Amino acid sequence: MARLDATGEVVVARVKVRAAQARAQLLLAQGEAAKALQGLPADDAVGMNDEMRMRGVALRVAAEAASGRLRPETECVAEAIVEAAPGHAIAKLEVSAALSMAAAPRSGAGSARDAHLARVGTMASTLQSMPLQQAAFEAWWTTAGRSRAVPSPLPASDPPVLP
Repeated sequence: MARLDATGEVVVARVKVRAAQARAQLLLAQGEAAKALQGLPADDAVGMNDEMRMRGVALRVAAEAASGRLRPETECVAEAIVEAAPGHAIAKLEVSAALSMAAAPRSGAGSARDAHLARVGTMASTLQSMPLQQAAFEAWWTTAGRSRAVPSPLPASDPPVLP
């Protein structure tokens, strides 16, 4: 770690992109979906990495759904992310949760919700040897009405405290 350079154009660009995502996330949490969409950086913005791109897609799905129209192309990108090979599991779970929440008002919402719950169950099963952590993980990602796609700086409740 001491050899990694934490300066330079790439780092500055990455911090700027992440700051823009955080501002968009805050606007969405405050009910300003249209402004959140305007502030989201493009998926191919300089400084964007794969994990940030996934989190950006999760925010885009949530903001478009909150605005009343999830664009089919956004939904396709999100579905491709959750079906892709393993990697960035929590970011994928955020996309999955966003799709689940976006589908709720539409007909056939059960399939998106069921798929999300199955993903949560699969990930939670890796915590079998730690039942308290497993239960907390499942509660965090499955609590009705709380979208983990938008891990808000203004949460409805604090995350579970583990002993």
